[in-house]
Amino acid sequence: MYADQADDPRAVEKYATGDPLAAARALIHLHEQGRIPYAGDREQQLAEIRRRHREVYREVLSRQGKEA
Repeated sequence: MYADQADDPRAVEKYATGDPLAAARALIHLHEQGRIPYAGDREQQLAEIRRRHREVYREVLSRQGKEA
């Protein structure tokens, strides 16, 4: 479920799948709440993304060297 991925539970409104009226109500409710600030650390998040990309890049390059 995507709700578990939100950094702030206030940013998620659950509704019945396949029910467009329920989806519309959820959207209206979220919109009425206004902006919910990000609760994470953007700099730390970016550093982690860069670290993982380096790992993947190194792994791919090491495999190419073994196949040649």
